Amino acid sequence: MGFTLDATPGTHAFLTKYGIPSDLVTKVGAGFPNCATHVAAGRYQLVINTTSDEKAILDSYSIRRTALERRVPYCTLLTMARAFIKAIAAIQTHALTLSPLKPDSPIKPTTTSSGNGKATAHARVP
Repeated sequence: MGFTLDATPGTHAFLTKYGIPSDLVTKVGAGFPNCATHVAAGRYQLVINTTSDEKAILDSYSIRRTALERRVPYCTLLTMARAFIKAIAAIQTHALTLSPLKPDSPIKPTTTSSGNGKATAHARVP
């Protein structure tokens, strides 16, 4: 799909076990720079931040808050992350079609494909 992954130690070990490459990044509170500073610096286009216990939820507050402030999409549940990944895969392989919410709208749906595997969609008003 063309992504590079950064992962904190536990996730990095899990991904490595299953042959998925990732770069190790420091957890919040365990050093600097850490995953929250990388979000703030604009390094990520999507954040998947799952938690396993109450301490992890508290530790991940700065990641969630920074992602929200920087308008970076983020997932806190694996089901949500799977849906994001499936949607991204669909966009990479299929052109999008937009249709108006109201059937009598003057907006005409159009679809274009850039030819590089990325789809672009837009709507024009006649």
